[in-house]
Amino acid sequence: KFTPDGKNLVYIASNGGKWYVVANGRKGEGFDYIDKDSLKFTPDGKVVYIANNGGEWNDDGIYSGGKWYVVFNGKKGEAFDNVGYPEFTPDGKNLFYIAINGDKWYVVVNGKKGEGFDYIDEYSLKFTPDGKVAYIASNGGEWNYIGIHSEYSGGKWYVVIDGKKGEGFDYIRYFEFTPDGKNLVYIASNGGKWNEDGKYYGGKWYVLVNGKKGEGFDYIARYSLEFTPDGKVVYIASNGGKWDYNGEDYEYSGGKWYVVIDGKKGEGFDYIDEHLLKFTPDGKNLVYI
Repeated sequence: KFTPDGKNLVYIASNGGKWYVVANGRKGEGFDYIDKDSLKFTPDGKVVYIANNGGEWNDDGIYSGGKWYVVFNGKKGEAFDNVGYPEFTPDGKNLFYIAINGDKWYVVVNGKKGEGFDYIDEYSLKFTPDGKVAYIASNGGEWNYIGIHSEYSGGKWYVVIDGKKGEGFDYIRYFEFTPDGKNLVYIASNGGKWNEDGKYYGGKWYVLVNGKKGEGFDYIARYSLEFTPDGKVVYIASNGGKWDYNGEDYEYSGGKWYVVIDGKKGEGFDYIDEHLLKFTPDGKNLVYI
């Protein structure tokens, strides 16, 4: 591959059981394995990739074990039992990845390892407008094998921003920043239960804005979360319904449903469709069914 600026030719090669990244004919450190799919470049042509020493190949041609490293600009980072693919923040200034040592999960930013957790939701990773990393993590839960894979459940869950964790909850479903990037919003619950398949249900649910918890409801519709043009939070919530398991997940039904704007709940209805809460194009009117 050529780097994005077109100035450097980079490829992966092997000799005598050792793997190398070669940039402009200059061979880097040799490893027992290099993950070709992890190869990435900075805008100014620096190379980043995942490498391993001490692992082994099985009969199916899959490499595992040993110690894994993220290598950036030829410099090898801390050794881990496993690492996720490295990524850059949208501004390109910070390199980060998820790593595991023993039973602890970490987010590593620019080579600096954050607090260890029993679980980090890799799909929750987001970024503040100024490039800080935010994610959902948990401590105190347990892993259970469900079929051919394992699921984490229980414990206390946190939103972590720039290495600092917020209030602990029994579960955090989702978080995001308002479109202007100034406010952190997430949906969390306390007092619910986990079933044997690792699914959470019940309890009281809250929307938090910059750490300030709103009114508790029996259910808050994740996909209803919207924002007014001036950054106020809008969502659909319900009280008095029930949870039923459909074989794959829990569904909530019944009770009274409300649209909540900036913490103030509107008229109660028997049902409000969470997918049909919309603002008019000028942003001045809220419409729902």
